[in-house]
Amino acid sequence: MLGNLENLISFDLINCFLLENSFSELFDEEKKYIIEDLVLNSIDITTHDVFFISKLKSLKNLTLLYCEFINKSYESLRGIYFERLEFYRFAAIDSCHDDAQIVHFTEEFGPNIFSQQTEELSAEA
Repeated sequence: MLGNLENLISFDLINCFLLENSFSELFDEEKKYIIEDLVLNSIDITTHDVFFISKLKSLKNLTLLYCEFINKSYESLRGIYFERLEFYRFAAIDSCHDDAQIVHFTEEFGPNIFSQQTEELSAEA
């Protein structure tokens, strides 16, 4: 676990191999964090990571680029958990290995989920 991160506003994790740990294990699950901008690029994402991200109440911008979803952890990504986001960007199409993953993302987040443009979430979502 990393030190005192409660006041961290922006966190970018790019091309990191976490030996025997997942992204969320860098944080203390008993603490509240004010992360507004989160970028995860080319890392493994577990179900525990998805739940940690969904509990970030201050999160405004989420970017997941070419992440590998371990043991179908993508099934835990639900659009309803992320309605408070102002912007999101998922570029996961290159790492999608099956149609079920693609279908899940488009059902939860809309047909433009894999666009290279940052999508602004509408108030109706």
